[in-house]
Amino acid sequence: MRWCTYVGEDRVARRGLERGPAAPRAGAGRPAGPLGDDGTRLRQAAERARQESAVDPAAVRLLPPVPRPPSVRDFMALEEDVVTASAAIGGTVDPLWYRQPVSYFSSPASLLGAHDPVAVSPGSRAFNYELEVAVVIGREGADLSPEEAMDHIAGYVLFCDWSARGVHGEEMKFNLGPPKGQGPGVELRAVDAHRRRAGTGRRDGRLGQRRAL
Repeated sequence: MRWCTYVGEDRVARRGLERGPAAPRAGAGRPAGPLGDDGTRLRQAAERARQESAVDPAAVRLLPPVPRPPSVRDFMALEEDVVTASAAIGGTVDPLWYRQPVSYFSSPASLLGAHDPVAVSPGSRAFNYELEVAVVIGREGADLSPEEAMDHIAGYVLFCDWSARGVHGEEMKFNLGPPKGQGPGVELRAVDAHRRRAGTGRRDGRLGQRRAL
């Protein structure tokens, strides 16, 4: 099941259940309302949504599927990407990467819907995007083992990360973070609540991905 959030002419945010390329099925309640447990509320909400009539996609605007999450973290999670990026600047992967997660906090206020326009940062001459996969955490947890953490995943989202690379490079000289370079926006597509579809699994103590969303 794929969840989305949309607004119509009344400008009220509603969640819906996407069914392939068809229009979303209407849903009731807060966009993030079904989150917070082991997935039971998501499944129950999906059953109710399937009984509702379809919504005309031309009459609505898609919002981020979780419009205002408490936080957004962007990780360097794939080894082959880290190796390639390091080699591009003449370096190697720091051993620290293998010992702890490396991430930065992005702003929930910068999230965009699937078809929202993206403003090019003023002065940017190297504006690009990275297509990534985001994990939606469905319930609270802390100090979890990798096995326990998998049970806290509500679903996966296509995560299009827009960046002003020229500005980014200048800001990183101060070792404090790239507020403008990484600030143009993050475009999100519908939440896929079928966790197994993401092709994740642990092999030899490491998390593998087939990248087949």
